[in-house]
Formats: sequence, C-alpha cells, structure tokens
Amino acid sequence: MDALGAFHRKAGLAVSQETLCLNHFLTYVKAGLLPGLNNARLRDFGAELSFYAGMPEFMALAKKEIESIPEFISHEITVEHYIVSTGLRQIILGSAAASYAKDVWVSEFIETPAPPGYLEDGVQIRIQDDTEISQVGYLVDNTVETRAIWEINKGVNVDDRIGVNDHIEQEDRRVPFRNTLYVADGPSDIPVFSILNKNGGRTLGVYNPDQDSHFREVKASRDQRRVQHFAEANYKQRSSVDHDDARRDGGRHRRGPPASNRRPSQPRRQTHQLEPPIG
Repeated sequence: MDALGAFHRKAGLAVSQETLCLNHFLTYVKAGLLPGLNNARLRDFGAELSFYAGMPEFMALAKKEIESIPEFISHEITVEHYIVSTGLRQIILGSAAASYAKDVWVSEFIETPAPPGYLEDGVQIRIQDDTEISQVGYLVDNTVETRAIWEINKGVNVDDRIGVNDHIEQEDRRVPFRNTLYVADGPSDIPVFSILNKNGGRTLGVYNPDQDSHFREVKASRDQRRVQHFAEANYKQRSSVDHDDARRDGGRHRRGPPASNRRPSQPRRQTHQLEPPIG
C-alpha cells in the first residue's frame, strides 16, 4: 500500500492509505480481476477467518464470568463487545465473532448506488444484493476509530436521538470510559489508546506470538506508555491475556495480577471493545 500511495502522490494528489486500499479493491472489480465480488461473497470469506487461540470463545466467557458475579449482578453490570476495525464490515459480519458483538464499526462497500434523481417522484430503484461492489459506503481509519469510541461512550449507536458531538454529562454517558477495555494489535489503534489512557479506561496491546517484529512493535508501545499493558494474543483461560499483562524475558512470559482484582468503582456498564485479531 505504501507503493500505491507513492504512485498517486507523484501526481501531486493528497491521498489516504485506507481510502486507496478500498478503491483499489474496486479497481480490480471493474477490471474484471475480481469478478462477481459482492457483499454476500465477502460474508462467505468471513466464515473462513481463523483467529488467535481462544477467540471468539473468549467473548462469550468474559460476558458470562462478569455477569455471574453477585456484586456485579446487584449493580446491573453487563458486558458488551464491540468490534472497531479498519477491515471490511461484511467479512466481520460473516465471521464467527459477529454473533458475540453488540455492534461493529468497519469499512463497508455499496453494491447499488443511488442514481441521479433518486429522490424524485416516480423514480423506481431496485436495490440488488447480488451485483458487484461499486462504491465505498463507509470508511474506517484511525480517526473514525476514535469517533466510534465516543459514539459507544455516549450511546449514539443505541439511541439515534444522540449525536456524537452532543454534550452529555460524564455521569449520564451510557458506557463510561473508566469501564472500557480496548484490546488491539496495530499502530492505527494508538489514537484510541490515547483517549482511554487519558480518561480512565484500560488498554491492552496484543502481539502475534509467531512474529518477533510484532512483539517488538507492541512492546515499544508499552515502553512509550501508549498502552498500559501488553500480552501474547492468546485468549484462552489462564493465558497472558486472561491475566491482563505479560512481558517477554528470554522467551518466557511474566503474568501480572488477574484483572478481576481491579474492579471499577461505581460502574454502570462494563464493555470490551475488541478488534478481533486474525491469525
């Protein structure tokens, strides 16, 4: 993608990597190199996704564990999982993780665009769901990822009367930042990490155990205090993620105290925002 950006910048154009990536998909579709690519096929591709160990079962286990604690039940604390990703929405919706997520913020393609005059009386428009993707409908980059966090925080996704820029007192916000845990594995997540670090949330960077370069990248984020903790992307019980913290020392991991020992004060709702790591 770096080469694609350089190609367009040579023409004096201002471009974004995320926009170029989605449009490049469309370029291949229009050229006949990805014939028949539509949202249904993208969902089918999602069913073939493989995940890191313990995912997406972790999402169900986390919800069940928190919601079985009497103290949390008495305060009506629940767990909600959200997926915020620069990937493709239909692939996520077709994956095994989709059923565990309350909502997703992911890039989307349009198959049948609205034609000129679509608001005029008498114009008949047939929305087809079997045509090839032809336009970008929604684009998620690291800026939109931060917007998603604010929308979750204020409850924009569950009440369309609320706008992301509406003023809402902290105590009235649906998902307080202090009750939010954000787990992610890429540089694009650093702006979201920053928001949560500054507002009392919890941040966990995870790395692919088969990629030393990824470990160094995530560890550097921890060393620079961009993320509070980091761990191997293993979501099985009693793994480093399950214990909330890990450090590599000569190939070994040291585990921190269990997350259950650090409960939020006066919580209203507990939520995990998970970008499902793909193995």
